[in-house]
Amino acid sequence: ACYFEPSLFQLLNKFTKLRREKKKVLQTTQEKSWLESLDKQLIEIGEKIISNKRNFLNEFQDFLKKENNQFFHFEIQPSFGLEHQEDFLTKFKQDLSDENQWPKDHKLQSEHDPQKSIFEITHQEKKLSQLSSAQSKLLILSFLLHCAKFLNQQKITIFLIDEIFDNFDIINIEKVIQYCAENKFQTFFSTTDNFALQGVINNLEIKEIT
Repeated sequence: ACYFEPSLFQLLNKFTKLRREKKKVLQTTQEKSWLESLDKQLIEIGEKIISNKRNFLNEFQDFLKKENNQFFHFEIQPSFGLEHQEDFLTKFKQDLSDENQWPKDHKLQSEHDPQKSIFEITHQEKKLSQLSSAQSKLLILSFLLHCAKFLNQQKITIFLIDEIFDNFDIINIEKVIQYCAENKFQTFFSTTDNFALQGVINNLEIKEIT
C-alpha cells in the first residue's frame, strides 16, 4: 500500500511519533489541552491512513478481477476499519478520548487503530493457520507476486526467493517459475532440492549458480 501511495509511509511514521508523544504526556504532565491537540492530529492522520489503504485495496481488487488468477487462488478479507470506515473512525475517536482518562500504561485497542487496520488473505475461506505448509507458502507467494504485477505493470521486478520449494510438488514448482517468467520477473531462487526444469517451461532460461 505504501508503494501504491508513497505518502502513506510518511503518514504511518507521523502517526507512530504522535502516539509515542501522547504516551509521554499521559505518563508525565497529563496536560488536557496538549492531549486534545495530539488527538486532533491523530484523527486527521488516521482518516488519511484508512482512506489510502481503502484506495489501494479497491484498486488491487479491481486488478485481480481482470487478472483471473490461475496461479493459486486467494481471497481478501478487509478488516472492520477498511470495510466500515466511518464507524471505525467514530470508535477510534472515542478510544482516543477514553484513553485520556485511563491508566498510564493503556494501549489503544488494536481493532480501532488505523495503523494496524489491514486485511487478511485466505484460500477457499481458510486462514493461513488452517492450511498445510505448502498451501500457506503458495498463498503468500501468490499474493506477493500479484501485488508485484499490480504495482509494477510497466517494470521488471526482481525477486529473491529463499528455500520455498520444500513440500512443493513439481507441478506447483513449474507454476511458480512459469508465472515469474511470463511476467518478466527476474527471479533468483535458492534451493537444495535437485530437480530439472530446463526445457519443461516455455520461453525460460535457467542459469544455475553453485
